Order: sequence, then C-alpha cells, then structure tokens
Amino acid sequence: MTSRIRTIIGWFKPNRLTGPIFTKELRVTSRQKRHYLLRFAYIMLLSLFVLLAWLSAVDYDSTGSSMYRMSDAGKTIIMTITWFQFVSLQLIAIVLMSTSVSEEIYRGTMAAMLTTPITRTQIIVGKLLSKMVQLGILLLISLPLLSVVRIFGGVPWNYIIAANCVTLTAAMFTGAVAMFYSILFRRAYSSILLTLATGLVLYMILPLILGLIFLLATLASSGPPELAMMVMLYVNPSSALGVCTMSMYSPGSMAAGRMSFYWPIHCLVMLGLTAGVLTPCIFMVRRVSLRRAFGKAANYPLPLPPTLASRPAVSPPTPPALPPATQPAPSAGQAATPPPMPPPMPPPVVVVVPAATDTMTGVRRITGSPLLWKQLHTGKRLSGKTVRIVFGCIAMALILLLYILMGSLDFLKESGTQAFFIIMYLLVGMFSTSVNAATTISTEKETRSLPILMATPLSDWHIIITFAAGILRRTWMAWLLLLAHILVFTIVGYLKPILLLHMLLLIVWLNVFMIGSGLYFSSCYKKTTAAVISNMGFGLAIWLIIPILAGILGMGESIIVNANPVMQAAIVTVGAEGDGNGFYDWAGGNYDDTETAAKTTLFMFLWLLGYSAAGFLLLWRAKVRLRRKLF
Repeated sequence: MTSRIRTIIGWFKPNRLTGPIFTKELRVTSRQKRHYLLRFAYIMLLSLFVLLAWLSAVDYDSTGSSMYRMSDAGKTIIMTITWFQFVSLQLIAIVLMSTSVSEEIYRGTMAAMLTTPITRTQIIVGKLLSKMVQLGILLLISLPLLSVVRIFGGVPWNYIIAANCVTLTAAMFTGAVAMFYSILFRRAYSSILLTLATGLVLYMILPLILGLIFLLATLASSGPPELAMMVMLYVNPSSALGVCTMSMYSPGSMAAGRMSFYWPIHCLVMLGLTAGVLTPCIFMVRRVSLRRAFGKAANYPLPLPPTLASRPAVSPPTPPALPPATQPAPSAGQAATPPPMPPPMPPPVVVVVPAATDTMTGVRRITGSPLLWKQLHTGKRLSGKTVRIVFGCIAMALILLLYILMGSLDFLKESGTQAFFIIMYLLVGMFSTSVNAATTISTEKETRSLPILMATPLSDWHIIITFAAGILRRTWMAWLLLLAHILVFTIVGYLKPILLLHMLLLIVWLNVFMIGSGLYFSSCYKKTTAAVISNMGFGLAIWLIIPILAGILGMGESIIVNANPVMQAAIVTVGAEGDGNGFYDWAGGNYDDTETAAKTTLFMFLWLLGYSAAGFLLLWRAKVRLRRKLF
C-alpha cells in the first residue's frame, strides 16, 4: 500500500516533467557572465524609464516650484514598469531560446541525450522552464519598486499581479515559438527573425485587422461582434494588458464596454497555446537530431565521383579458355597438332552512366571567390525554404487583407496610414539586417570554421566585404517590400515620386551602418546570443535612449531626434502626401514655413554621408578584430 502511494505521488513531482535538464541548465546559466550583465542592463534601463515616468508626472509652475501629483505619478510609474517588462521580457525570451535546441542538435549532444532515460518532454520542458526562471528573476527585480511606488495610492494589487502574470505567460509563449523555430533552423538569426515576424503578425497585424472588421461591423449594424472581441482579448497578451491598464485608470470599466474580462482565463489560454506549440517540438526534436547524427541521405546509394560519372564505363573482356594441361604429346613421325585457337573476344559492352548532378554529388566547380559563393548560397535547404514560403504566404495574405480593409474605409489616402505601413516595413528591414549582421562572424566562431578561414590566402578585407554581401543577399526581400509599397502608391497617386529617392537614401545608410555595427559586435563575442543583444541594444541606445536623455537635459534634442531613422521615414512620408498638403516637419525647424523637398533631400544626403562614414569605421574595426580570439 505504501509503495502504491509513493508511486502515485511520484507522478505529481515536478522533476518528472523537467528531469535533470532543468537542473543542468540552471547550473550552466549561473556560471555565465552575460546573464549578470543582462540583469545589470535591465536594471539600468528600468531605472531610466522610471525616471522619465516620474518627470512626466511633475508639473512646474512659473516660479520653478513643483507640485507633485502622487496618485497620478504612481499610476504612471507602475504603468511604465509593466509595459517595459512586457516588451523587454519577450525580446529577451526570443534571444535566449533562439539557440536552445539547435545548439544541442548541431553539436551532437542532443543525439547522445536521446540515448539516455531522459525523455523528449523533459528535454523541451526543462530547457523552456530554465529560461523562464531567468525571466522570473528579472520580474522579481522590479517587484520591490512596484511595492514602494504603490504607496502613492491609486494602484490596486490586482493590477500588479495581473500585469506580472500576463507578462510571464506571454514571455513563455514567445519562448516556445522561438524554440519551435530553433528546431527547424540551425542559425540563430533565422529563429529570431521568424519569431519577431510571428509576434508582429499576432500582436499587431491581426488585432488591427480585427479592429477594422469591428469598425465595418459597427458602421453596418448596431454594434461590433462581441464574441470576436472577447476572443481577441483572451488570445492577445498586448490587448489583455491594455485592458488591465485601462481598468486601473478607470476602475469598473473595460475597453470592451459592456463586456467583462478575467485575466486568469487569459493566462490559462496562453498556457494552453504554449503547450500546443511545445507538442510538435517534442515530436520533432528526435527526428531532427537523428537526421543530423546519421545524415539526411542515409538510404540513398553513394553517387559516382564527377570525374568517373561523366565517362562511359567499359566492361572488362572475358578471358579466353586455356588449353587443357593434360593434352597427350604427339607420337614419333606424327605431325604436331597446332594448339586450338582461342575463341574470338566479344566486343566490349559499353555501359554509359549518366553524369551525376550537383544535388547527387554535392560537389560543384565554381569560379571566383569560394567564400562569396558560400555566402550567396547559404540557407537554401528545402526544409528552410518550405517554412519561409509558408510563413511568407500567410503574412502576405494578412497584409493584403489589411490593405483591402483600409481601402474599403478610404484610409489609404491618409498620410498617417502610409506612414504606418512604411514604418512597419522599415522596422522589419532593420531587425532583419541587425540580426543577420550580428550572427555572421560569431556563427563562424561557434562552428569552429573561422580558424580554417583564417588559414586561407583570403585577405581580411575580402572576408569582411564578402560577409556584408551575404547579409545583403539574405535581407533584400525585406527592403524590397518597402520599395514596392512606395512604388505602387506613387503610381496610384497617393505619394509623390520624391519619396522614393528619400527612402533609397535612408535604406542605403541604414544598411551600411547596421552591417558595420553588426559585424563589429559579431567579431567581439564568441556567442551569437551576446552579439545579437549587443547590436540590438546599440541601436536602441542611439535611437531611443539617447534622444530621451537629450530631451530631459535639453542638449541637442533636435539633431538627435532628426537622426532617428523612424522619425526620418515618418517626416518624409508625411511631406510626400499625394494631394500636396504635406509638409516636412523637421525638429528644430521653423514650423511656420514649410521645408521644401530640395532641402529635405540635402538633409537626407548629409545623414547618408555621416552614417556611412560611421558604418565604414565599424567595418574597419571588425576587420582589425577578425583574427583576435578565434577560439
């Protein structure tokens, strides 16, 4: 009886679900310095945003004395902290989980783990929960600050608990999606970019489409479909957190009006979606690991070498029959009988073997730089292409539906709508270039192929320029979407043709600068994760944090704001409005006079020169550091 009770209790032990992988990942993480640096950077950014929220809640009168609105300040600070946690923890979860499985698979350790009593469920769940512990530590860092600020009044404990639970479940779902792509793709940038694109579709495009459908339904009938709105609230973490925030400012009211929203149900739904994403991961990890360990083409015969496959094969001739060794000698006086003639040799049988194709042999003669050929042909496997094609078709269908809905409401003529689409495409291109550039040299270090590359007669500049060409090859599609949008609506007449020139100048310096910074940080770190975080943090620092600090201190605010690529895209888009009512509203300019297109072109060209010079400087630094810390 006692053994049965112990067996039943054993089924409910957490270790049965996570296994030893959870403990192993926690111990490995505790020895890595980058996690301590991550916590330090998180605290610094959180303190900065809290300071900004505090200053925004302070009113100054003409004499310089301050009047503190404690309740409003508390609400503003807590709202800032919760939304900062919501965004930052999901980004950190994407980066942490981008190589969680692929690193084990392509090092060969996953196949070894599958031969142990450790189950696939324990491997997947253990890795996910170990990373969630690190995110939970970041949440706990801000909990004392939330408790202190709550003393100001006006913020219930229910909101703090709800915001933390919604953030944690959203980060867990995002980490599960990143793990799913990590099984399919070897490179970290592929899983990071696809996870970001999935978040863009789920958190921005789908809610916008549903909002437009609700608006059309409201215009056509008495009210919006409440069931569809409830579904959006319970499956969209950003909408759920927005509803909780609005209920904090206006207790008793919800964004959905007459409907009620319960955040525990939303958290359970997100946990269910996380389990739904982890289920295919559990079944896929064994197949992918075995294919990596034993090869994809193990059931196919080995092809002939290309030098032999291109020649006709001649079958060897049949040797003639030898005369019998016991033939009697001729008697005296009898003429010697000549030996029998061997039978004529049959004509050789020629068997023509068809020449082996490149896909059979895997060997191809190339001309020019082999490194350039590799960079231009990397990532063309069928599985990766299939996933990208499927995801691209879904994304394009949703974007096309978004165009149709906005066109039916006559929103596409508005400059604000055009600026939204252009900024969305611009951010996709920026993230794609930033992540691809940061994973180039660090990936070569992780795979131990960089020392071999350094032993070739290729120069350092040739290697750096070839890496840059490979980045452009992998990211050109994201920038093509932006240019195609501008070209189509310029032909329609909603935008002026000058916008195409301005955006080309913006795209050129963005690529030069971000490729330079990405290659530099990629040469500084041995791990892809650290390089990606550093490059993305560098962009956030110069285009978000520094402008905010400049605004607080009142030092060079206009120049720093104008240097932001998102602000530049918005300014030139509004100025290129098709009906001629647009104006180029640069910060620090004379708002009474409209800036001309020629002056804006000069501004864009100057920014092109400045950022390109900085990008080439970073490329030079990447070239200098290329041969350092190879191992």
